[in-house]
Amino acid sequence: MLRSILMFPKLSEVTTIQNIRCELDPLYPHIRPHITLVFPLESKATDEVIIQNIPTILKPFSAFNVTFENFSSDEKSYLWLPVNEGCSVIKNMHDALYQSPLFSPFLRPEFRYTPHITVGQIHNQQAILSTLKVLNSKQLQLHAEIDTVSIEHILDNDDSDEFFQTTLSRAKE
Repeated sequence: MLRSILMFPKLSEVTTIQNIRCELDPLYPHIRPHITLVFPLESKATDEVIIQNIPTILKPFSAFNVTFENFSSDEKSYLWLPVNEGCSVIKNMHDALYQSPLFSPFLRPEFRYTPHITVGQIHNQQAILSTLKVLNSKQLQLHAEIDTVSIEHILDNDDSDEFFQTTLSRAKE
């Protein structure tokens, strides 16, 4: 069974993103807006082993805020909302997870990691460019808090079954 590790940002305007995803993202009915830390993988490690290791790997990280603006794409098929503020924290979390022996065999270094929320999938480059123009004309600026990391099973029908969640510590004030 496929699993992934992700974060569900507490978005200030989730309705706006969900309306876009409803129109453009085939995964809209299967999973809420998220940022993937470890991409779908099929591992021999049990859920229990992964659950035991995630809090230890993520112990150095505290809850944090992120911002999003200006839609982008991979120029092949995916449209996304990249993370602005908080991007380096997410990249560090991604790197820490993939440095673990549990996940290092699944790292795909040929893909540059860009923290984002996927909002759509279009298989025509011209349509991607025109859709990006429309989306960016909205001058959307979103804020969110990230205070948990989740592990999911990806079911055969593409539904996300979140089976574990760990809470990030709060920074000392």
